Amino acid sequence: MTFIGVLNACSHGGLVEEGWKHFTSMKSVYQIEPKIEHYGCLIDLLGRAWLLKEAEKIVNRIPKEKDDIYIHTLLANIYASVGRWEDVKKVRSKIRVIGVRKEPGCSSIKVNGDIHEFLVGDASHPKLKDVYISLKTLAKLSSIYDIYNVDVDNVVFINS
Repeated sequence: MTFIGVLNACSHGGLVEEGWKHFTSMKSVYQIEPKIEHYGCLIDLLGRAWLLKEAEKIVNRIPKEKDDIYIHTLLANIYASVGRWEDVKKVRSKIRVIGVRKEPGCSSIKVNGDIHEFLVGDASHPKLKDVYISLKTLAKLSSIYDIYNVDVDNVVFINS
């Protein structure tokens, strides 16, 4: 059983009590110590349900060795989504004070048995131009292109 998948499903389904039950059962039933990702799912669950005080309490309860940019970024995003800009400033200030740096976003894909990894802002992949041409083609074929008028032409030129 993957608790991250279950917690995410509860978060997206608005199942606060169910998600909370699964989170607490990790330790009490399965003797699994929640990791930073599990805390992040719980905070997301509470934030989506507008239970911001509870989400804040969870952030403050996270063991210090697990104090991570992931949680603070999530909390700042929750505050921003409801227009609590002063709280966003406080969280971002705390991030600067504790000196945590955010790792760049990363995606990977397996093609013909080879794993290709892409980092945000990294244009060093030898097939990057081909990847963006494929993305451009897919975007034009998808309904997103028509609905949102996606400007995929600039994607290829920015990163080529």
